[in-house]
Amino acid sequence: MAKDKLTITLTGRAPVTIETKLWPVIASAANHESAARGKDPEEADWKQWLTVRQHADGRAIVYGVHDDARPKESRRAGELITGHEHRGTGEGIPDVIYRVAAYLKFDRDLADKCIANLPAVEVDQAPSPATASSEDDLDSSYRAAAKEEYEREGEIEIDNDAVISHGDDNGAYVAAWVFVYGCKLCKEPGTVDTLCEKCAELVDARAERTGETPEDALEALKLARSLTNALSSALV
Repeated sequence: MAKDKLTITLTGRAPVTIETKLWPVIASAANHESAARGKDPEEADWKQWLTVRQHADGRAIVYGVHDDARPKESRRAGELITGHEHRGTGEGIPDVIYRVAAYLKFDRDLADKCIANLPAVEVDQAPSPATASSEDDLDSSYRAAAKEEYEREGEIEIDNDAVISHGDDNGAYVAAWVFVYGCKLCKEPGTVDTLCEKCAELVDARAERTGETPEDALEALKLARSLTNALSSALV
């Protein structure tokens, strides 16, 4: 019985643990010394294999292992492919397969075999209105709706290939980049839960002058600042 959980070693970052049923294998290839010597693969002196797993949301993991019984060593490498880490690079799963294979010093032939085992891509059927409900088109519509509804330059940004996670209801979660400011008032660098030194002095001074709590003084200053900004924009 296959294990429900699998921990995968990645290159240059911490390992990841996945549920195997959520990350099915979509391609793999293996090489071992017994191919030349007629031994059972389980008894081979060394084994090399590449594996590609993919989640329903589009993320993928490419990983490889080299096990050698003679010097008793094992080398592992892998990459997690996500929308935000590969945006604008034009990279796909085959590019990452070649890179993982090269890192482990596998023959290019093994990488070619793994790529050849990837699911075939349909190229003959042209898009038509009848296929508008396909998963890719549906995901594109979710991204477009999220951009129109929520995107604000410099604050909330959504990639053209943002990861989509379909919900149980009629909708989906769309991954986004959200910028978190420091100071709550002036938005200059500071800590998330405090004010910068200058704004803290302003809040304290107003609270002392008006008798307001620091929280009420902060909200009043926020309102005053937003009204000032709105007026300045109207006069431009």
